[in-house]
Amino acid sequence: GSVVGQVAKIMGAKKVIGIAGGKDKCAFCKEELGYDAVVDYKDKSSSLHDKLRAVAPKGFDVYFDNVGGEALECAMLMMRTKGRIALCGGISQYNPKDA
Repeated sequence: GSVVGQVAKIMGAKKVIGIAGGKDKCAFCKEELGYDAVVDYKDKSSSLHDKLRAVAPKGFDVYFDNVGGEALECAMLMMRTKGRIALCGGISQYNPKDA
């Protein structure tokens, strides 16, 4: 994911938004990688969907996913017409808790 965000910036993306776990990872994505916004999925002060809607009120044109689960579900709800999703993995589903 971190490489994809950097490539998006290099290729001229107007806004790059990351999803990371924890304040340190979020700060790294913004300060070191140059993301425009980063949402902390571990911060439970509001839902992931609400956090994403706050930083991307018009939705997503492109979404790169290597996690699956809640993040992908939120992104699918926020995709713009003719938007594209690149699926790379689904690590959130590899070892389900109820298995």
